[in-house]
Amino acid sequence: MLYVANSFSLGMLEEKETKLEAKPISLEEAKNILLTQEFHSVIGHEATASVLSKILGIYVPFNREAIKLKSEDQLIVFQLKFRLPEGAILTEKDLLSIKENQLFSLWLVETKEVI
Repeated sequence: MLYVANSFSLGMLEEKETKLEAKPISLEEAKNILLTQEFHSVIGHEATASVLSKILGIYVPFNREAIKLKSEDQLIVFQLKFRLPEGAILTEKDLLSIKENQLFSLWLVETKEVI
């Protein structure tokens, strides 16, 4: 399964040994992946889902669902390169002012079962 998220956490893994492969990807690479595969959004902030939809040109719904990644799952992560102050929530306007490679990156995380 392919997921899109605004964070990655070890809590997304099943409680068994798992190998992870993570690599940064460009906006264009993320768009190509999302256009060629069915995906499930777990973007937990409405403004982030809206901004990702705009910058990717693909509808990415808001969804606060918790997931458990299984072997061979993929996760595209929209990752801010800075930590927000406690309690801060970025608006859509704030997020649109963030430039790729300056304040956010996109990552492709893949899970592999250890045999």
